Amino acid sequence: QVTVSFVWGGTLTAEKMLVAVGRQPNTAGIGLETVGVAVDERGYILVNERLETSVPGIYAIGDVTGGFLLAHVASHEGLVAADNILGGNRERDLRYVPMCVYGLPELARVGLTEDDARDEGFRPVTGTFRFGALGKALALGEGQGYVQLVADHDTDRLLGAVMMGPHVTDVIHEVAVALEAGMSARRFARIVHAHPTIAEAVMEAAQDVNGESVHVAG
Repeated sequence: QVTVSFVWGGTLTAEKMLVAVGRQPNTAGIGLETVGVAVDERGYILVNERLETSVPGIYAIGDVTGGFLLAHVASHEGLVAADNILGGNRERDLRYVPMCVYGLPELARVGLTEDDARDEGFRPVTGTFRFGALGKALALGEGQGYVQLVADHDTDRLLGAVMMGPHVTDVIHEVAVALEAGMSARRFARIVHAHPTIAEAVMEAAQDVNGESVHVAG
């Protein structure tokens, strides 16, 4: 067993502890120096938004370029690079990349958190819906969880979302679509969601941004 003592008090005991200290690129010895491709101090390949390296005509994508070390980001970058290699002029768009943790419970986020929004000069407001009032979550025996949406106070435009609970790594994508479309919380709240579904929590959280959610756990 492993027991952890927290600086704010209390302890937590578990069978095992996972220590994640980060990753580093494996770019040494693959010929980058020979062709003159520039790397940063950690060894990540430097690219522009078109995924082109410091050498015209040579492109790099995915984890080797740093940034978001995610498979779905690498896939997006691969398509962008391929378009540009074939003569296009396309830039990668990483504004609304879903971040997912596939554990128990699942965690997901997209766009700006409340703190991020404040740092960027917005006046953020939030809407939250807890799974204790969500029929599908209760039917699954997963009443612990929530969806929180972040919107701009002045324009009502959605800025981001954080979620915890069953299937939120699937549900997060509808918020990504809403962010890309520049939707307001009120407009999103009026989109009818099927019942019973986990996705209903997103609609309810959007309603809560403006104090309009009615299905609230007691």
